[in-house]
Amino acid sequence: MFKSSGCVSIRDFTVADIENKVKWINDPQNNTYLHYDLPLDAERTKEWFYHKNNEIRQDCVIEYNQNPVGLIGLLSIDRNSKKAEYYISMGDSQYKNRGIATTASLLLLEYAFDDLLLNKVYLNVDSDNVIACHLYEKIGFCCEGIFRKEMLHRGQLIDRKHYAVLREEYRKKQIKTPTELNVLILSAGTRNKIVQYFKRALNGAGRVIATDMSELAPALYDADKYYIVPRMTDPDYLNVILDICRKEKITGILSLIDPELSLLAAHTADFKALGTTVIGSPYELCEMSLDKYRMFRWLSEHGYRCAESYMDRKLFYADVDAGKLGYPVFVKPAKGSASISISKATDKETVDLLFEHEDGLMIQEYINGQEIGADVYIDMISGEVVSIFTKKKIKMRAGETDKAVSFKDKKLFDLIEKFAKESGYRGQIDIDIFDIDGEYYISEVNPRFGGGYPHAYECGCDHMKMILENLAGRANTRQIGEYQEGIYMMKYNEIAVLGR
Repeated sequence: MFKSSGCVSIRDFTVADIENKVKWINDPQNNTYLHYDLPLDAERTKEWFYHKNNEIRQDCVIEYNQNPVGLIGLLSIDRNSKKAEYYISMGDSQYKNRGIATTASLLLLEYAFDDLLLNKVYLNVDSDNVIACHLYEKIGFCCEGIFRKEMLHRGQLIDRKHYAVLREEYRKKQIKTPTELNVLILSAGTRNKIVQYFKRALNGAGRVIATDMSELAPALYDADKYYIVPRMTDPDYLNVILDICRKEKITGILSLIDPELSLLAAHTADFKALGTTVIGSPYELCEMSLDKYRMFRWLSEHGYRCAESYMDRKLFYADVDAGKLGYPVFVKPAKGSASISISKATDKETVDLLFEHEDGLMIQEYINGQEIGADVYIDMISGEVVSIFTKKKIKMRAGETDKAVSFKDKKLFDLIEKFAKESGYRGQIDIDIFDIDGEYYISEVNPRFGGGYPHAYECGCDHMKMILENLAGRANTRQIGEYQEGIYMMKYNEIAVLGR
């Protein structure tokens, strides 16, 4: 038996796998919840291998990039009652919490229901094994009851939970396969590359539909089909988008502009009712990303370095008088995007003038350092950070990266992973960071594809493929920093000619 998805595969257990099984089962980090007669030895395991009844069990090895990383399988296969017991045990700790167990489990369920034509897969687990219970529930198992004081384990009678998933439940939870995926990109504008990359990832196994309020948005013409839609603020806008999803059988929807992200997140249930997944972060995080002062407060409260910011001029002037910071500073709208209406103020008079002519402004400390962009993908199924790409910005234009060079730093990767997990973002996010004397300061977070994402893609970080995997119901495996350093990106203008 062999099944695979991305970098993860499951295959038949062979005699050559006995050494790994013995090592993994005897590892104290793995056997807390295992009910084996320990320690396991190679000779006894070899005897088990040659005498086990393969008619009623399917033992497999989990592989990641063709490296054995764990064990998974089915026991007590009952072909009359059409049921079997599931088991899993990950090996080396470096492969845990990376979505591998989720993907492997989904592959095994596919084998159980599609190949063996079983009707039910069940398992029993110690009630206090919270991590395992979370995995089982995530892949579709339901807790059917608790066996109280069911088993003597390490001198104590313990409770055990009984989980099961039925064939029809598995079918209902299945999301469309990649051969049926259709992606809707809103406010496509000039982001031709994003449209092209999605089409390349689908490779004919689905369609890319794009929308914009202007027929002069060039990215529309790279899509398989496009719609001209009302302005986002139009009262009927949402109904128009929902109608497109219904008509085109859209599997996943995303936007390329900040204000629209909150609209999509607020109506996730409406899209879900049509079988459409909103590709993005929860509503509150989309709102926080739009509100720079709110983001500053969150970062400060959670111990992240960031530029000092003020909504109250009096507090700012007091800190200037106290010598805590000085000029120049940035004055910008607290809510906004694309570097619109940002001014550099070198004295109190300029700050006052700007505040008197516009409402909703904030003052932000001027920090001088190497500006960095990070393209990050947080798996929408596992919630794990699975891809990080970082670049040093060389030149900016209209708030977007114009020239940059790729680089890697584990310290930065760890910071980004910590931030993403702690904040709760999902899907694609774009983070602006400053390196000041070896310390990293988080500046802004945009929960969408940034203008500099093509650099990440061309270096091998294919987040479109990761999105499609999630839309197909599969978790992605960890690929952080899997790209070349020293690769330069240079943007240049292109033209599109439209006939009447």
